[in-house]
Amino acid sequence: MSSIIRPNYETRTYSTPVKAREAKQTWTQSRSFLDLAARASQGKSDMLEISDQARGVTNSQTQAVSDNEALENFKKEIWSEIDSMSWGSSVSVQITDDAFEKMMVDKEFKNKMMNLIREDACGSNTMCGGTIIRIDGNGYSGYSYMDNHAASGRAAVETHSKGKSAFYSKKIDKKRQDERILPRKRDMERVAEATADRRDARARIAKAEAQKKSFNSIADLLKTRIGTTPSTTLETSLPAGADVSFFDL
Repeated sequence: MSSIIRPNYETRTYSTPVKAREAKQTWTQSRSFLDLAARASQGKSDMLEISDQARGVTNSQTQAVSDNEALENFKKEIWSEIDSMSWGSSVSVQITDDAFEKMMVDKEFKNKMMNLIREDACGSNTMCGGTIIRIDGNGYSGYSYMDNHAASGRAAVETHSKGKSAFYSKKIDKKRQDERILPRKRDMERVAEATADRRDARARIAKAEAQKKSFNSIADLLKTRIGTTPSTTLETSLPAGADVSFFDL
């Protein structure tokens, strides 16, 4: 057996002493708790800020929805008013969104635009072959085709009704409408003729009565004058033996 002592140079891993390790873990836990508390405090502030932002976005969205609903309801009212008008020919109406918004807040502008549309509706019943109307933020513009250009009017209305701001359109078959109106028109003409005949007859009767009264008044006047005029006898004294000459009348 050898008595030589050989040192062991193998590498060993030394661990941290137990007390030191415990102290380090305790400090680390304390530090982690403080960081957590700080982050929680900061996170609370962030949460409040995010909540305020979300509330602001929600309020804006609610207001936007409310404004959109009001605009849509206003459009329905305008559509109903235009549709209730008596259109005698095909029509197309364009109204831009900025015009609607202006009409909502400016009653004078709205009334002016609606009155112009109403005038076009009235005019469409007299020798009209089609009407196109456009209203934007600057006001009104429109054009009506004469009855002898009905084909051009129908084509213009068709194209106009497909525009970006198209709002209202109504197609009216002028021929069928005339066919429906013609019997009624004839009846009205016959009634007018009968009324004129009765009026003329009454006028003739009234004239005859007036003439009769006039003749009666003249007769009565003559009778009165004759009755009140004294009768006189023409007497002429002639000398005795005078000759009287008579002439043939």
